[in-house]
Amino acid sequence: AVITISSTMSGAKLRELGETIPLVSATRSVSDIDTVITDEAGAGKLVVDHLVTLGHHRIVHFAPPWRPSARVNSYSEAMIQAGLEPWIEDIEYDFDDVKHVTHRVMSSPNPPSAIYANNDVAAFAVLDALAEENFRVPEDVAVVGFDNLRASDLHSVSLTSVDQQPVLLGRLSVRAALARAHDRSISPIREVLAPRLVVRSSTAGTPPER
Repeated sequence: AVITISSTMSGAKLRELGETIPLVSATRSVSDIDTVITDEAGAGKLVVDHLVTLGHHRIVHFAPPWRPSARVNSYSEAMIQAGLEPWIEDIEYDFDDVKHVTHRVMSSPNPPSAIYANNDVAAFAVLDALAEENFRVPEDVAVVGFDNLRASDLHSVSLTSVDQQPVLLGRLSVRAALARAHDRSISPIREVLAPRLVVRSSTAGTPPER
């Protein structure tokens, strides 16, 4: 059996692979194959509601360019529900590219007061770029990630992030793979985990008035 994590392969390719070997897609929802994911809609609302409660209105989401994306959709829907305009910037899975996009948006005439990165590694690149420009976090701009990696809890980082319950996610992925290997005829398995927003100092404080 194969468990893919945040696969960038097309859904059609994953389904084709799933026809030859038991396959589970972890952290990414793909129709017609076994999936274990975090509730993306709930996660987007948690992030946006948290930032709006702190007074943020210009909240940009850094996300990979492929669409449709449940994570992007959940952010956009939460922004619209809050009466705000979604602002999405495409990023590649490349540290330097994320830094370049961060520099560009922060030098715009009306920069964001909060940046919501698609994952924690991208958020680390955002924090690095902001430090290079001497922006203070969170006094000048708040930053949120997604994954809640161990490094996010370091005192030097202290990143607010969405926790995907990785231990439970891994356990359920293995259980789904074993079930599929045992019986290839069962209906597609879909496990959805409740997200939890872990608030740290990268979003504390009062948003800037620009």
